[in-house]
Amino acid sequence: MKKQINLLPEKNFKSAFNKLSFIKLSLMLSFILFFAVFGSVAWLSANRENTAGGMSIAVSGPNYEISVLTDGSDGSYYNDYHSLVKDTDSVVWQMKSNGNNMGNYDSADGIYPGCNGYISFFVTPKINEVNLDFSFEIIGYNAETENSSTKMVQLDSSADSDVINYLNGHILLFENFEDSTYSGLIKTGEDLKRVLADKTYTGKNTPTRVDIYWVWPENLSDLTSEKTVDVHNDDTDTDTQVVRSEFCDDDGFFKYIEDNPQYFMKDVVKSDDVTVSVINANYPYYGGRYDFADNVIGSRVRFLLVKMTVSQS
Repeated sequence: MKKQINLLPEKNFKSAFNKLSFIKLSLMLSFILFFAVFGSVAWLSANRENTAGGMSIAVSGPNYEISVLTDGSDGSYYNDYHSLVKDTDSVVWQMKSNGNNMGNYDSADGIYPGCNGYISFFVTPKINEVNLDFSFEIIGYNAETENSSTKMVQLDSSADSDVINYLNGHILLFENFEDSTYSGLIKTGEDLKRVLADKTYTGKNTPTRVDIYWVWPENLSDLTSEKTVDVHNDDTDTDTQVVRSEFCDDDGFFKYIEDNPQYFMKDVVKSDDVTVSVINANYPYYGGRYDFADNVIGSRVRFLLVKMTVSQS
């Protein structure tokens, strides 16, 4: 199931952001409007009604092929993205949000807190069974203009380490989305790569579609809202009540936030020992820290790509 989010034109953004501070709105608008520079570059996405027809091999190994759709407005793969990241052994998508009209790009549309999307690809084993590792990276760029020529420059891992951290916590990747809940968080490792490890695909020469869902939560409370669920223990045939996030059904989702607060909140680190309970009890402060991090993204990032590399397990 795909979550539906309607993008708003620029003139309607203010009402859509009435829960956020004015500074967050204004800085995010500067981020959104920059996409007009790339209006001539088609978005990559996929229509979930499409079949595997009209595919193009993007990358391959001895025992597998990774393909993407190439049928016009229903989703395309462009080598220009490879040129930008200077890596021909990966698949690279320009981020788009659900709701954009692929055939009629509107430069007033962009991505912003509160929207979501997905990327799709096909895995075709060349043998009966293959195990693959997928590494995802959301790469931010800024524009530099020299002699009336504008070029994109990737964020610096040292000078921009804070904003790179925020991209890892504010734009989340999941394996699944069903019944308004995400699951299968693709967690960020110490190298700031998000690895989906040891996935098995079967059926020689049979393509399997894979969808990866991304979401930019509008508020920290979207992530920390709690619900109580019953977890069944088959060994004892008993149910135990546990507290989980309403946003993500993963058992360890809250712990991930607590272990990596630097991804979600400005000037909050692991040594602060902040729990989700503390966040919810002091939400005006910690929610504000999340919004401040959004401001940093809005003021220092102008373009985003999703890069995926693949290796056999």
